[in-house]
Order: sequence, then structure tokens, then C-alpha cells
Amino acid sequence: MDDEKWARAAETITAAMDKAVEQGRRRRAKAEREKARARANATDYEPGIVTFIDVLGFRAMLSDRPAGEIHDIILSLREFTTPEVENFRRMKEVRLSSRAFAESVSDAVVRVRVFDTQHSDGAFFHELLDLLHIQVQCINHGVLIRAGLAIGSVHVGLNGSGPVFGPAMVRAYEIESGEAIYPRIVVDDAAYEQFSFRRSSSQ
Repeated sequence: MDDEKWARAAETITAAMDKAVEQGRRRRAKAEREKARARANATDYEPGIVTFIDVLGFRAMLSDRPAGEIHDIILSLREFTTPEVENFRRMKEVRLSSRAFAESVSDAVVRVRVFDTQHSDGAFFHELLDLLHIQVQCINHGVLIRAGLAIGSVHVGLNGSGPVFGPAMVRAYEIESGEAIYPRIVVDDAAYEQFSFRRSSSQ
């Protein structure tokens, strides 16, 4: 290969490398912009209904039941408590009407239903109705649950992607672990008061 061909080959290789470097730079810049948007949309708490659900007597199950049976119990709990997945292209679409998000760890499930939405559709009522159905389905499958429900500030992240945390989640956990005790769903008094205030204000 003569010098001219070597020069053309070197130019081609250099151009390809420059293009790859530029593409990588653009990808990194795009990723940073997306992270920044996610942080901007996820830095604040928002008002929501938080329900902390737990399987009653799970610690005893670990000693008395085989792993396969416990596996089925956990899967059933997740199936009954996790809302249907909806695809949203924009953050604004998630906040049009109330909907529930859920995260699960072992035998515990945290549900969050945001209610500061464009269309007020009775988020508190819908959450209570969902919990009634969840409790019935779990009982029908031999799973006893207890839960605590609280209203307050919570973080659910971009499009409900989490992580879930906040004062309302702490309160819901306190109710579940300290007040529910038996297979029942305990609603925080503050939730009733806030719901009653909203109803009276809207009339």
C-alpha cells in the first residue's frame, strides 16, 4: 500500500474515532440531562395516601412452612396488592388522576396513591375499596394481612419509579406494626380528619 492509501486509511480511522468519541459525548450529555430532569421532578415530597401491608405471622411461617409455600404466599400478596402497570410518556400524565404505585420487599408491600391531581376522583375512597378487595383476595388464598394507612408527605419519584419514603410512610408503618396487630387494616385518625375536611370544603 502506497503512502496515499495509508493516508486515506488513517484519515478514515481518525474520522471514525472522532465520530465515536462525539457520539459517546452526546450520549453522556443526554444521560446527564435526563438525570437532572429526574432529580428536578423528584426532589420534593407530595401529598399522598400510604398503606403499609404485611403478612401476619410471617416470622412463624419461616419456621413452620417450606420455602416453596412461603414463596407462593409472597407472590400472592404482591399479585393482589400491586396495581396494574400503566405506561406514561410524561410526568404530567401520571398526575391527571389518582393512581396507586407499589413497592414490595419480602412479605411487605407499600402502596402510595397520590391525590394532588388535576382531576379529583376520590382517591381516599378508591384506596379503601382496593384494600377491601386485597384483604378478601388474601383471605380466600389463606393469607392473613395487617396494614396501616396514613395520609401525608411522601416521595414516589419520577412516574412512580421510587424510591418510596417520607413521613407518611413512617406513620403507616407505625400503625401497621404497633396498632394493627390483628389481621385488619387500621386507618390513621388524621386521614379521616383530612378526608372529612376535603368533603366539607367541596360541598
